[in-house]
Amino acid sequence: MDEEYDVIVLGTGLTECILSGIMSVNGKKVLHMDRNPYYGGESSSITPLEELYKRFQLLEGPPESMGRGRDWNVDLIPLLILGKEGSSPYVCFFPLPVILLLCLGRTWRKS
Repeated sequence: MDEEYDVIVLGTGLTECILSGIMSVNGKKVLHMDRNPYYGGESSSITPLEELYKRFQLLEGPPESMGRGRDWNVDLIPLLILGKEGSSPYVCFFPLPVILLLCLGRTWRKS
């Protein structure tokens, strides 16, 4: 990378992506980098499951009973919006078949 840049943005969280986009649109030459192998910083979704195990330094990896790693997509910040049907003309709510929540080492499952 022998090139010169006007701006170097470190991290791919929401703030960094917006800042990088604004600078680029305004004619700046931007180098946008992240130390992680995925985008989104602390608010990203990680797939495959093996990447989640690496992220939290779990050396044993996911058990085979969990299936293929690509079948999983885990949000680092859980997002759950509760609402009633018809509450907004711009948002549609659909029932989830299963909700899994891991918090402080305990797992909750609601089917």
